[in-house]
Amino acid sequence: MNSIPETYMGVWRRRLLTTSDGCRDETSDVYWLQTAHLHADVRIPHPPPPLPRLPRARMHNSWLCANRPVLPA
Repeated sequence: MNSIPETYMGVWRRRLLTTSDGCRDETSDVYWLQTAHLHADVRIPHPPPPLPRLPRARMHNSWLCANRPVLPA
């Protein structure tokens, strides 16, 4: 596995995402985390979706583990 140059490591904020089909997302907070061998793309939609009405014990795991689209289909 190739290592990433040190100048690219850290947390970067993206202010715009344009997909190949032309959809634009200018409202979500998007953070790109880069390490020497791993990366993550974290998206926080605005306004955030409403929390589901679940019992407290299930709400935390269900909310964090749900697969939610960033852009409308």
